[in-house]
Amino acid sequence: MRIALLSDIHMSHDGEPIWETDVKKHLYSCVEKLKETNIDIIIISGDLSNDGSISSYELIDDTFKQINIPIFCCPGNHDNIQNLQDTLQHIKYITQVKQNDWQFIFMNSVTPDEFDPNLNKARGYLNEENLTNLEELLLQESCRTIVVMHHPAIEPDGWLNRRLLENRAEFIKIISKYRHVKMVLMGHIHEHYIRYINDIQFIIAPSVGYAFSASLPKFYIDTGKEGFLLIDTNKNTIKKILC
Repeated sequence: MRIALLSDIHMSHDGEPIWETDVKKHLYSCVEKLKETNIDIIIISGDLSNDGSISSYELIDDTFKQINIPIFCCPGNHDNIQNLQDTLQHIKYITQVKQNDWQFIFMNSVTPDEFDPNLNKARGYLNEENLTNLEELLLQESCRTIVVMHHPAIEPDGWLNRRLLENRAEFIKIISKYRHVKMVLMGHIHEHYIRYINDIQFIIAPSVGYAFSASLPKFYIDTGKEGFLLIDTNKNTIKKILC
């Protein structure tokens, strides 16, 4: 199976640049390259929008309707989950789907801000309901499984090691009990990382919108490094495609 893993599109309500970066141009470039690529499924691991606006999701959905491939997503901390669910038609946010004899489980690691219900905290957390549902799905299905969420359950290098999944140790403990869990796909930090824990591959996608790097100063834009990943589960390869 060939998976295209995208993350952190960060589209604004009017498609204007974010951090002086043309995120709309990067999205269009990304979709053009996806149209030319032989893939089975597209996964977007959160932060589709930068401001959670309906118009940002309309723009994204209208762009992806050119692609006749199953597209699924999970929310990120910049997303408005209600607007995302109400607006997206071509991109689906569901809990679980099976594709090519693989099970995908989509987690909501977003933590609402207790002071403003319209905002989310930057850090992630999987509440008890999320973790219970995860374990139930892992018990029900024994096929090879990929878990998708926005916040990293691994610790990247340098200044990017911040605002991660808070209860990542608990999450890793749960999935490590099930040998059919093969991958965890994530985003959030805008740089590509891979780690192995208990034979599970933890993959953080680069950003489509704008890129960071642990080797650069904090929040310095790593221009030209925006992109997505092509994951081939048969060949066990991962390739980064620049936008």
